[in-house]
Amino acid sequence: MTMLGQGWSKLSDKQKIPYDKKGNAEKARYLEEMKGYTPPVGAKRKRASSNVAIEAGAKKKVKASKTAFQFYCDTGKRDKYSKKNPNASEAALIEILREKFNAMPSDRMAKYTAMVAGKRVEL
Repeated sequence: MTMLGQGWSKLSDKQKIPYDKKGNAEKARYLEEMKGYTPPVGAKRKRASSNVAIEAGAKKKVKASKTAFQFYCDTGKRDKYSKKNPNASEAALIEILREKFNAMPSDRMAKYTAMVAGKRVEL
């Protein structure tokens, strides 16, 4: 916690009253000003999150291909081993899947490596 937050939490409710009054007055002023606000024509609204909005004409990003291991997990193996090991953590489950995948004969593994080819997806 920051020093400011620590100081605020140490204040009693009675000590916080002046700050709450100032905050409520500022909020009322802001809301009053926003009633008459009209955004400029053509202005784009930015998202509240840190994600930057993609403008028209921007290049689409290309996702990396899935790995053969990811295809292996997507074919129901993950569900199968999570049912067999209900108390396993996420990391332990991934380790079990990786061991099974690496122990697989090369002819069966070829099925999953073939799935990798051509699986790029545009956003």
